[in-house]
Amino acid sequence: MWFHLLRNAKKSKESTLDSEPIKNYIHFLEIPLKIVGCWDWYKNPTKDREIIINNLYLGAVLFSIINVPITLFVHVYIEWVDIMTSLDILADCLPFAVS
Repeated sequence: MWFHLLRNAKKSKESTLDSEPIKNYIHFLEIPLKIVGCWDWYKNPTKDREIIINNLYLGAVLFSIINVPITLFVHVYIEWVDIMTSLDILADCLPFAVS
């Protein structure tokens, strides 16, 4: 009954503490920054295709960031009754306006 406990206690446990530390953490941030348009998809574009892809993606991200708040502002302007009834709609637009 105690044999398996003693046998497991004598085994040396491998530790990851002695492993080599990561020196460059930038690869953890690279994909999220590329998705939001803060980082180019191609670092050093050499072909025209790579330059066009970088610029088109940046344009699409900027369009989506600008389009949503403008649409909400126009909707609030058209449907405006008073400040309290439109406050909920204005609160929906706040994160996009801040970004």
